[in-house]
Amino acid sequence: MTAGTPSGSVAALLTPITSEGQLDSHALGGLVRSLIAGGLDGLLVLGSSGEVAALSARERREAVDTVMRTSGGQVPVLVGVASNALADAVDEVRAARIAGAAAVLVAPPFYGPVQQRTVADFYRRVADAADGLPVLAYHVPAFTGVPVAPETIATLAAEGVIAGVKDSNRDLEYLQQAIALGAETTGPWSTFVGTDTLPARLRRVDMAPITLYGAGREDSREKPRPPASSLSSARRKSGFSLRWAPE
Repeated sequence: MTAGTPSGSVAALLTPITSEGQLDSHALGGLVRSLIAGGLDGLLVLGSSGEVAALSARERREAVDTVMRTSGGQVPVLVGVASNALADAVDEVRAARIAGAAAVLVAPPFYGPVQQRTVADFYRRVADAADGLPVLAYHVPAFTGVPVAPETIATLAAEGVIAGVKDSNRDLEYLQQAIALGAETTGPWSTFVGTDTLPARLRRVDMAPITLYGAGREDSREKPRPPASSLSSARRKSGFSLRWAPE
């Protein structure tokens, strides 16, 4: 596990692409160094901002290798996994563990209608393959079309299958439930907010310290964080392209 368990302000990395359509490992390494120098607490490679679903298996492995090598254990690195195929998801989780990831952020199986019992079984099988590497459930139904229901989160947390959740659905009630589960769970638990607009709402109800920085642990009080940047402004500053984002 790299540099401790994930908590705090974690940057979801963009995946730079060259004008020829290839992964730009040089630009990705520079982005990692810049974010670490800026004081971020962790990095997420292959999240939605990194356009994980638009990358080939080879590109995903190369991105993980680049981030792990460049970060050098200075901060925890979370690795995103998004696949309809259980075998592929298992392979990528195992690869993340071998690479030294601090945790994996796993989206549910998507595209078609998926029942919650299938979602739960998917996470159980992924957790078996993780072999002790923390698994975080990724609730982003706007992209996947499949929610990870609060009842499913509660069941998986009680079984010790997952060690937290990232909510990217702008749903305050869902987020409150995830935080409450973290308070009830005896093992490690992290609750991450995946949208830039929700934290401002949370501050107005005095919830930001426990949602931005790790489910209410005493060592996770709110602290200064770098300002968020949009994809377009990040592209302008870095000079690299993205695969899906329009120029």
